[in-house]
Amino acid sequence: APIYPLMRAREEGVVRMERWEMEDLSFEEAVKKEERKIKRELKKAKISTHKMKVLESVIAHASWQKVKLDELKDQITESEIVVEYNNGGGQEGTRINPLFKAYEALWKDYMMGMGRILGAFPEEKQVELKEKIDSKQPTVLDLVREKKRTSA
Repeated sequence: APIYPLMRAREEGVVRMERWEMEDLSFEEAVKKEERKIKRELKKAKISTHKMKVLESVIAHASWQKVKLDELKDQITESEIVVEYNNGGGQEGTRINPLFKAYEALWKDYMMGMGRILGAFPEEKQVELKEKIDSKQPTVLDLVREKKRTSA
């Protein structure tokens, strides 16, 4: 996957860059970076290698979802809440932007995966990490409120 440093993106006329692109990371590298963060926390908590192996696919999936959530969040921030549609069969109108539904569905899956990962930690560490996770990702409602506030 190509890497888009900020300067080259401006020169090429790229309107918006994902956060991981601004760090000169490919999508795959951004996912690996998220995986390393999670694994580092698990190692700090002295989680057994057996548990780490069991959680490996959950960690990989949650990391992918986290990077995608960041992308969607940026797209939602730049998008309208309501969009027009035309299904080609003479039916047209307005609807809620599908990005909002995609974000919400991905967020729920991400939280389920993170719940599994958090379950491997000792209880006191679970509380600390859950607060970190919850405070980082806004819900769709948060994004809508922010959009209304900035456009008013």
